[in-house]
Amino acid sequence: MKLRELTGYKGNAHYQAAKNTLVKDNPGDENWRQFNKFKEYMDANGFSHKGMGAYGTVFEKPGYEWLFKLYKNDPAYDEFIRYSKKHSDNPHLPKFYGAKIKINDDTSCIRTEKLTKLPYDMYRQYMEYFTAVFAILAERVDPNDSTYDELYREYQQFSRKHPNLFEVLKYIFTESAYYPDLHNGNIMMRGKTLVFSDPVAL
Repeated sequence: MKLRELTGYKGNAHYQAAKNTLVKDNPGDENWRQFNKFKEYMDANGFSHKGMGAYGTVFEKPGYEWLFKLYKNDPAYDEFIRYSKKHSDNPHLPKFYGAKIKINDDTSCIRTEKLTKLPYDMYRQYMEYFTAVFAILAERVDPNDSTYDELYREYQQFSRKHPNLFEVLKYIFTESAYYPDLHNGNIMMRGKTLVFSDPVAL
């Protein structure tokens, strides 16, 4: 059964299996034992495990245009989902399909678009710009410092040339209740467009 449409998901066999498997961990459980159980279940249903971070894990299946992300104890990602949906016209934010599905008190899943990895040389180049933007927005550089003028020029050029990207960086660096978390595993590409897939963390 495809998970393309999740209307009435509480009666869906996949949802029930996940809920039965992902009982809330008891104190002392190691390495998120319940995540490992769910991974085995997804493997058995044709999904492959694409990757795992500190608070979540991602699955994909041939023929599906979306990824299936399962995450646990991650209010930062919940905030990012809300921000992305509110600003869905910004091309530098990921697309989410349907509503978040709550598995239990601390675990949820959501469908998100498939993106491709940003080449490492481009990642390093973008991070130089992001560092300049962060330094100015977060007031990490004294205006009297010898590096300030150069950083401020880069900041101004970047904000004028990439206004949509700049708006997302403002959210990441100054508006989010959580910490910036930018690395080459969550700065992705949609065609030729840079997309942040999960840029804030606890």
